[in-house]
Amino acid sequence: MPLRVAGYRFPAGHRLHLSLASSHWPVSWPSPAAGELTIHRGSLELQLAPVGGASVPPPAFSTEPPPLSEVGSEVSEPTRWEIVEDDAAGTATVRTHEASISTLPDGISTLYVGETLEMTASDREPGAGRFENACEYRLDRAGHRIVVIADGGIDATPVALDMIAHLKVDLDGERFFERTWRESIPRDLL
Repeated sequence: MPLRVAGYRFPAGHRLHLSLASSHWPVSWPSPAAGELTIHRGSLELQLAPVGGASVPPPAFSTEPPPLSEVGSEVSEPTRWEIVEDDAAGTATVRTHEASISTLPDGISTLYVGETLEMTASDREPGAGRFENACEYRLDRAGHRIVVIADGGIDATPVALDMIAHLKVDLDGERFFERTWRESIPRDLL
């Protein structure tokens, strides 16, 4: 695995640490079948290319963040992050929730955004997993309230990813739109 030409500097005496994993839950699902990682070790070849016989000074970075435009205000609920390990079932579940309400630049309209996630993985069945989410958006503007609720989940089995998604939109307390999608996607070693 060659390191690319730009952006890597290692001071004298420093070492590289390599970590390998067969999955990166929940970013990528565990493989439905057992796998094998093989590391072939060889010599590390470093090519040093000094410029003009001297080391190149590091680039100068700004120490101040750029100014931000004022666009209203925001109040956030405390973020929740919970990890539950079930030794009897051999599973680990991560639950998160975050939400905030923003006052828009007009000073009257508000926007609520909330998201809850629950992700479960199994030690006993690495190809199995569950991902659930629920999102809620509420816009209060010009005497109207729009509420959008989207939720769904993915159940992984060794042969398929079974997905379901629900979308509900209410306008001033009345159902404006609603739909449910279902799909099963073959794993094909995914």
